[in-house]
Amino acid sequence: MASVPVGELDDLMRLILYSVNATYGKALDDTHLQKIIFQILKIIDADPEAFDYRPHLYGPYSDAVEEEKKSLEEIGYLIERNGKIHIVESEIKNVSLIKPPSAEYGFRIENIIRDLDALSVQELLLMIYSDDIESTGGHYLENSDVKDKIMADRKSIAMGMYKGKKVSLERASELAGINVRAFREELMKKYGAIYDD
Repeated sequence: MASVPVGELDDLMRLILYSVNATYGKALDDTHLQKIIFQILKIIDADPEAFDYRPHLYGPYSDAVEEEKKSLEEIGYLIERNGKIHIVESEIKNVSLIKPPSAEYGFRIENIIRDLDALSVQELLLMIYSDDIESTGGHYLENSDVKDKIMADRKSIAMGMYKGKKVSLERASELAGINVRAFREELMKKYGAIYDD
């Protein structure tokens, strides 16, 4: 049993628990958790820098998120197995009591979690990097060791995301950095077909 009641946890701890719980038992790895919390903060109009987000090896990273995750492990809410973060079985019911700030935020947050959790690490980083370049000019990518590789492979990664039905044709073309017409032509060259949304 957790040593601190859910109601006494700080906002970031509850957000982490809500995010892990919203995967419905699928579990997250550390990279996905970091990027999901980063995206959620933008949804709720919170400044990621207020939560210690900074440029890092894989893009935006928060020491505060990592520390709070470790604290949640220590007090009995989270457990990490095989690189995946899980809610402790005995705490699932308590964690499910955590609610989003509003129904609208809840809907948007759960969609972000579902969409990002379904992505491979390469796909996740492409999405985060593309969005960061669009919104901040790449501020959170300054120290990324893999940015150049991800961005050089962006067309191929985006085509795989589209083919895997993880994103729409329009979103895939944005991620690829080309217009929809050019993206359709690339799909035809590579696959000989375009998969309808």
